[in-house]
Amino acid sequence: MPAIRLSVAARTDAGRVRKSNEDAFVATDLETGTRIDEQIPAAEMVVRERGVLMVVSDGMGGHAAGEVASAMVVDLLPESMRTLDHAEPVELSLERAVQQANAEVFEAARDSAKEGMGATLTAVLIHGRSAYIAEVGDSRAYVLRQGRLRQLTRDQSYVQMLLDAGTITQEQAAGFANKNWIVQAMGLEPDVQASIGKLELRNGDRLLVCCDGLYGLVDDEELAEILSDSDASTACNRMVDLANQRGGIDNITVIVAKVAGDGFPELNDDESVTQTFTVIKDYCGQGDSRAKPTLTSPPPGPKPPPSSSPPQAEPIPAAPPTPEHVGELGDAAEVLTPMPPDEPAPIGPTASSASGRLSIVVMGLVLLFTAAGYWFVLAK
Repeated sequence: MPAIRLSVAARTDAGRVRKSNEDAFVATDLETGTRIDEQIPAAEMVVRERGVLMVVSDGMGGHAAGEVASAMVVDLLPESMRTLDHAEPVELSLERAVQQANAEVFEAARDSAKEGMGATLTAVLIHGRSAYIAEVGDSRAYVLRQGRLRQLTRDQSYVQMLLDAGTITQEQAAGFANKNWIVQAMGLEPDVQASIGKLELRNGDRLLVCCDGLYGLVDDEELAEILSDSDASTACNRMVDLANQRGGIDNITVIVAKVAGDGFPELNDDESVTQTFTVIKDYCGQGDSRAKPTLTSPPPGPKPPPSSSPPQAEPIPAAPPTPEHVGELGDAAEVLTPMPPDEPAPIGPTASSASGRLSIVVMGLVLLFTAAGYWFVLAK
């Protein structure tokens, strides 16, 4: 089989506001152990039998705890992938590796000095002519194909639940005061449910894995322009620099990979990314039905706010949970309106429209009156 080549680069930066960097990343050839990290920020890689794994993790829990959690995630996931049975399906190996890494972070978090620590995880495994994506939290993966940028993940966040339910608009979401509340994280619980997707690659695809410190300040059109016009290293630098120019209110981490090789299907203008992308498992454990149950777990908690933040949108009618105490709400689920076939099908939780709006509002109101009874908070 003809070789697939990757030009991979990455960069992480503390930003302009936070004193420490709780993000971590790695891109590694699982066959040879060759990797890029903060010491080696770029490399050319050939996709061998075990594949190339790219991981971004955004730590939470405060200085010392958050950076420990994210560092553990990016170290443990590649190690777990190397030790698993590679005769089993790739997506199952990736899911098992995420679960193993989560269990170790959870165990480490039982140390009183690290209590409450956790991290997001978004991993892209290039295996053969496919990319397998695993997601926990709100770090993202994108693909740029024929000049069009498509998000492959769906944020596991409270604000995404409100968006999916139609309770808020995209404009309101951009300035939502608590948009960094996430619904699960690595290390929060002994078990984690990763969303898993599969993308059939095409020659020339450009993959982006990043944290919210980038996409919160740089929009999709700008990301697409930078990925189209720059090599991998230059793209990483331009993205981080642009986020910093706009305030750098959070840590910023970016991995860019450009795909090249022979034997790919011909690029077809009529073929959308949606047609080459499959949701294998979403956060709720469902398959690729495109009609997913409502996510019933509210977010475990927010990041501590930076000393400065962007302008906020007008107040919205939804009643959000209080950040001090957040818990679980129940087991209600419902069938949702399917996605239109011409839209990309990002992995992760979704919600319905009319009944979903009522569900979200009820969840928020119940939470306001019962918040004092819940005991944990996760500061991202």
